[in-house]
Amino acid sequence: MASLTTGRGTSKAESSSRPRHDADQDKLPKEECRDIRGTYRQAQSKSDIVSTLPLELLIQIAGHLDPGDIVRSQRVSKRWHAVFSCDSIIANTLRKSFSLLGLENMDVSTTDTMPCLRWAHAFQSGRPVKKIFLPWSGRFKVPEGIQYCSRRLFYNRTDSRDIEMLDLETGETSHVADEEGDGVWELLVSDRYVVAISEFQLMTAWDLHSSELKGERTIYALPELYSIKEDKALIYCVADEPPSPISVWDLSTDHIQEIGSFHEPDLWHVDLDKNVLVVFEIKWKEWPLEVQQTKWTLTGELLDKKDFNLSLPDCYADFASKRISVVFNCFSRAYGDKTITRIQSKRNGRLMDLIYNQTNEELSVRIIDPSQLIMRNPYWNYCAFSTTDIIYRWNNSRGHVEIFDVVRRTSTTRPYRLHTQEGRIRELLALPGKKRESAIDSNGTFIVPFGDHEVFGLASNDGVQVWFFNPNFAPDLPDAQPVSAE
Repeated sequence: MASLTTGRGTSKAESSSRPRHDADQDKLPKEECRDIRGTYRQAQSKSDIVSTLPLELLIQIAGHLDPGDIVRSQRVSKRWHAVFSCDSIIANTLRKSFSLLGLENMDVSTTDTMPCLRWAHAFQSGRPVKKIFLPWSGRFKVPEGIQYCSRRLFYNRTDSRDIEMLDLETGETSHVADEEGDGVWELLVSDRYVVAISEFQLMTAWDLHSSELKGERTIYALPELYSIKEDKALIYCVADEPPSPISVWDLSTDHIQEIGSFHEPDLWHVDLDKNVLVVFEIKWKEWPLEVQQTKWTLTGELLDKKDFNLSLPDCYADFASKRISVVFNCFSRAYGDKTITRIQSKRNGRLMDLIYNQTNEELSVRIIDPSQLIMRNPYWNYCAFSTTDIIYRWNNSRGHVEIFDVVRRTSTTRPYRLHTQEGRIRELLALPGKKRESAIDSNGTFIVPFGDHEVFGLASNDGVQVWFFNPNFAPDLPDAQPVSAE
């Protein structure tokens, strides 16, 4: 009689002859289980070398990691999370994050760790926590004189010549002032005041709190160097026969104080707490470069004067020549206790950073070579100098955003995802290379970058695309439309 088979082709007789293996028989003695667990843990610890290293060495290793690397390391395992969450590593990483974000005065002990690390990683890598697009209220060309300050975007409308403000905390657009004539050449903005410099060499100031006109001043030329800090606007205009003074306009009293006599200041730093102005002039025809540093009170009294040389290798001698033919595209901006002037050489596109640090009262130099960039166009247009160490740069020809870390000398690109309403940019980027560049030149700058450590934005004819990096500042704005992520 043929035997019956199971689904695996085994006869019942064969299966019945085998010993039974029930759950109780599969259990091992407790002593043997402990031995197996111990062996497993020992093997795991040998493969996880990082967890066995001394804390001092781990701190040194973590010192070479970015904030994003620390966050990712914490997610590897429970053991790694415990290692990379120790107080010393977190404190060092927070200090590095503060430096990256330009927040050196922040208190490590009172900071919420994870949002700060996410913020620093998002800012450094160009991966925002949120992207939105805000269309302009009304149709007009890309605005002029764009300035960003304290979560507010200021601009001059090219159709009505009005100065308006877009508040990124509320999404509301408000009217600031009426600007007559051919519009704004440049805007200077602080937390309370806005100063418009017109092409007709007229400066006009308004109080943002009261919407009051604070004063008007006529200047004899468009300024070569200018800045604003709280209620002090500083202007340097080149006279027909230099030297010329630096004019300090006190916006609270509408009083102008002229300070010193300069041929061409390259950098100045204002310390309002000490009522001091520090000015640097460089003799660009000399090598080594000769520097004259003077210190003044804001009432015009000379406090100190000294001369010294900038110590630079001979390979950077291209900066030493007649400045008007060699150096161009100067940019100066204050970042807390530091002020930076960025100067670029015409010969090879090298960028020189003159950095004055108020803390130690020293001038330092930093050189950036364009060969370190992914986009090696030597022209530094379309840049948002977000902090002392991070530069965001828009590339017209490719439609990408480049993030350059000045300290690490690394450069990465991120795609710029167009919103459906950014039609003008889409049309231009779709053109072939030469036609695209010609169209951009004939239409002027069709996209203007702006921002700081919290925000990067690009204003175009169509509207404003905003990238938010700070997890604690990613508001849901009315009329804002989401932009797809990478």
